[in-house]
Amino acid sequence: MKKAKLIALLVLVIVFGIFAGCSNNSESNNDANSDAESKSADADGTLELRLGHIFPVDSVKDRAANMFAERIEEETNGKIKITVYPASQLGGDEVMAKDISRGTLDMSFINQGSLAGLDP
Repeated sequence: MKKAKLIALLVLVIVFGIFAGCSNNSESNNDANSDAESKSADADGTLELRLGHIFPVDSVKDRAANMFAERIEEETNGKIKITVYPASQLGGDEVMAKDISRGTLDMSFINQGSLAGLDP
């Protein structure tokens, strides 16, 4: 009887070990994913995102980015806030595209030609 209980216990430990090893656990992902996940809502429930672009301040695209940020904040009652970084403050298109793939930048207006040399 003791052997049967021991065997049953070992089988349960092995089964739970298999499930734990095969689960899609975010802790085992790379740093970029953990950075992106750490962007979850703050203690007060607000999510702060960053949007970068290469266009000059007060250009049509900069105004559109700011209007987008304002609209998102209005529609979510302030739960999502987007900070716009114009005029290549966060780097050029290639740098921002890589930052997005790394999870260190949330959004950007990127020219299609700049994506040709990138390998995701």
